[in-house]
Amino acid sequence: MLDLIYCSDNFATPLLSTVESISRKINVAAVVGSVATIRQLLEAQRLCCRIFYSLNFLDVPKKFEDKADEWMNEFKSYLRERSPGKIERSTIPNFEALTQFGTATITARNIGEVEASYSLTFDCSIGISQMEEQIFILKPKQFFILILYRWRVQDLDKVEF
Repeated sequence: MLDLIYCSDNFATPLLSTVESISRKINVAAVVGSVATIRQLLEAQRLCCRIFYSLNFLDVPKKFEDKADEWMNEFKSYLRERSPGKIERSTIPNFEALTQFGTATITARNIGEVEASYSLTFDCSIGISQMEEQIFILKPKQFFILILYRWRVQDLDKVEF
C-alpha cells in the first residue's frame, strides 16, 4: 500500500503533464501528421490512461483529486469524436422575420470511419429566437438528406409533404 501512495504522490503531476502534452501533439498530428504518428501517440496516451487507472482503481488519492477537472477535460476530449463530416448542399430560405415559415433542405455525408452525430441550429432574424436544434446520426460513409418544414398549424391542411 505504501508503494501505491508513493507512486500516486510522485507520479500524479508528471503524468498529467505528459497526458496534456500528448493530447496537444495528437491535435497537431490530426491536422498535419501521418496515420502512423497518430497511432503511436494514441498508444502512448492509452498507456498513460492505464497508469492513471492503476493508481486510482481503489480510491482517488488527494494528488489526483486536486487535479480532477484537468483529468476530466482530457478524458472528455477522447469521448467526443471529431469525425469528419461534410455538408454537401443546403437550401435554406430566409424565414419570414415574424413567422419563420418555410422549408430547409440539408444534404450531408459522413466521410469518417465511425458513426457520427450532427446537430443544426438555424439562426433567424435579429430579435427572433433560434429555430430548435435538429440532431441526426450518420453511419460511416452514409449520405443523408434532411428536409425541415416550418408551417403554422392552421396552414398544415394546405401543405403537401
